[in-house]
Amino acid sequence: MNEVTLEERMERLERQNRWLRLGMVAALALMAAVPLVLVVTGCAETQVDPETQGVVRAREFVLVDEVGATRARLCVAEGEPGLALYDNAGAMQIGLVVTKGRPGLTLNGKTGASLTLAIVPEGPGMAVFDEARETRLTAGLIKGRSSIVLFDARGRATYVAH
Repeated sequence: MNEVTLEERMERLERQNRWLRLGMVAALALMAAVPLVLVVTGCAETQVDPETQGVVRAREFVLVDEVGATRARLCVAEGEPGLALYDNAGAMQIGLVVTKGRPGLTLNGKTGASLTLAIVPEGPGMAVFDEARETRLTAGLIKGRSSIVLFDARGRATYVAH
């Protein structure tokens, strides 16, 4: 009988975990980067549609506070809609995007830590990043299977559950 050793099983699980982790982190990192791209990309000319009273059409809206600081931006960049909300210091705190038909939400903390929720082709997922932008936790439903991975400060998986 061909029995698999514990070491062989661990190697196989670690290999599967690496691919799962790489896919989840790459997809969530892409979703986290999109709000920044939307903020930096081009402005739009505003159009008022004379046939529909009260409707304003534009590719970008910028909401400013009483001193003129940007507090929110709603725009379409490269055909993708996005909404960014900023704090008093001008740092983006919330980014909401739809990229290639997939929604993503990023919440940024004052310390630099962040949380990203996204729907990627493999399924819904989330990632938690520390102040150094290192992934510390990923969780999701990948092809019908639940997955949770915890990482140390150096990016090494310390706990994996499928």
